[in-house]
Amino acid sequence: MTQSRFDTVPVRAKMPFVGRDAQLALLVDAYEQVATHGASRIVSIVGDAGMGKSRLLYEFLRGLAGKDVLALNGGSAPYGSGAAYRPGIRILHQYFNIADADDAQAIQQKVAGRIVALSGGTASAVFPILALLNALPADNPFHRLPNKEKRQHVSDALLWLGQRLTTERAMVLAYEDLQWVTADTQELAGAAGARASAEDAAAVLTYRSDHDASSLMTPDTIEARLDGLEPSATRALITELLGDDRSLDALKDELPERSGGNPLFIEELVRSMIESGDLTGEPGYYRMDSPHEIVEIPRTVRAVLAARIDRLGRTDKHVLQALAAVGDVASVGLLARRARGPGRRDSQIACAGCRPRDCSSSEPRASICRTNSSTR
Repeated sequence: MTQSRFDTVPVRAKMPFVGRDAQLALLVDAYEQVATHGASRIVSIVGDAGMGKSRLLYEFLRGLAGKDVLALNGGSAPYGSGAAYRPGIRILHQYFNIADADDAQAIQQKVAGRIVALSGGTASAVFPILALLNALPADNPFHRLPNKEKRQHVSDALLWLGQRLTTERAMVLAYEDLQWVTADTQELAGAAGARASAEDAAAVLTYRSDHDASSLMTPDTIEARLDGLEPSATRALITELLGDDRSLDALKDELPERSGGNPLFIEELVRSMIESGDLTGEPGYYRMDSPHEIVEIPRTVRAVLAARIDRLGRTDKHVLQALAAVGDVASVGLLARRARGPGRRDSQIACAGCRPRDCSSSEPRASICRTNSSTR
């Protein structure tokens, strides 16, 4: 399963998961139908930005660990991404155990070996998949096919692979952020969903409320809708984050309505208030050091993030700009090349760009930085 941004967050810094028991139960029930009764399901997780679609999916997939199921997650798409088949590429990296350091020859060996073991053809499956992974030799005849024909071969190969894998065990495929993917990827997700409805598989799709995904839905599609948390759940979330100090009472009374129950809004506001000094203490034991009447609560998540960015130092801002230009995921080495300027050392850039909670490695050379799409 692909690494989620939640995997790199220390337990102490991870937001409590509250108020989503009913939606998680829908996902678990869909999986049980697939694993136990050989049924197939399509589940859509729908909600506005910041409502916790990716977190819900993460908790669901985490619960599948140790079970006899092939769970593959295409990951989230970056804002405005134009990369065709991006979720499919990530899924292929997981299934074929392709590492970031693998060169084209290593990828060719891994892909060809597994596909041959699955009784797949070289021209029909190996070539299209290697082309998608940018590992097909430049002189291969596949490159000379018309683009439309190449896309069809790629789609056919991916669907064949999915069908073949479900003969071994139940499978869960996750495609996130459909509102941002290309038409090719959306078409593939639709075909995968249709195939899932005929095989022992569950397809989990996430997208925002204003996205029209009707073309991907079937009469049996299960919808897990994420609205704002109930006031009681919002208050419980704030209490778990901040604690029970009486100086927090007014904040707890105001935030449920002001935030609309949006978990990301609450998370970013809490971080902003800690950075500004309005909240002091440690997780679970904070207190308000400023009178509540003079603490301004922004109206939107973007406004909260803008306030946090304004407080960054010059180097941090420069690195954030570079990361926003590079994409949703970048190595510290790449950031160092993009953000290097007079008097800036790589170690400074690494420290500025990747806080411990954002890095997947303690080694600066191998560290990976991730951004939240709301910062774009």
